[in-house]
Amino acid sequence: MVIKSSIHRRAQKASFLNQIKLFDSLDKFQKLKLIDGLQSINYFKGEAIVREGDEGEEFYIIESGSCDCLKLHENKGRKGFVVVRTLEAGDHFGEIALIRHEPRSLTVRAKEDCKLLKLDKETFTRILGTIEKHLKLDYGKEFDKKMNSVIQNQRTFS
Repeated sequence: MVIKSSIHRRAQKASFLNQIKLFDSLDKFQKLKLIDGLQSINYFKGEAIVREGDEGEEFYIIESGSCDCLKLHENKGRKGFVVVRTLEAGDHFGEIALIRHEPRSLTVRAKEDCKLLKLDKETFTRILGTIEKHLKLDYGKEFDKKMNSVIQNQRTFS
């Protein structure tokens, strides 16, 4: 019974991960290692998952729910968060801090109750190191350009 349940959970996670473009370059064996390294974690609406400026220790995939990515910004002497984007099921975050070895660039907060899959830094590097080059090409400085554009055009805080 326990084995059957475990196999079913692995099959569900495999099906979910197969829908995420980020993992397209991984072979079946790498995806199985990834599944074994993932931990399920729940967050409640309004709860901070990662905070801007903190050291990046985990990579996250949203299994259900949605999250707001927030940038701390000052406007006319007032500090507050600007919503940069909203992430939905199947989206991921946290890889930039792990790839660049820099502090978190955004705060990510649960917009509603969320179920996330979490991968620690060591496992991320061991399993996903093969796609790190691909991630750097995808993000490059594009993230910085997009963030600056959003902040310049945003007038209200979240």
